[in-house]
Amino acid sequence: DMVQVGSKVYVLLQIYDQLYLAAWDLVDNSFTSEKLDRKYKGFVLANDTYQLFDADEKYYYFYALS
Repeated sequence: DMVQVGSKVYVLLQIYDQLYLAAWDLVDNSFTSEKLDRKYKGFVLANDTYQLFDADEKYYYFYALS
């Protein structure tokens, strides 16, 4: 899954059984990534900003993009 927020492009990457959030800053032409602790399903629009989303039987999980 992928979303653009302003001048950043966020990509949800899965490598084997690990999930990463990669960010590419289009202005600075820089790239960062971080390993995520949950198996997020994708991006959703919540509170006027995009967030990663996951859910189980009891809870909803959101991860704000920085």
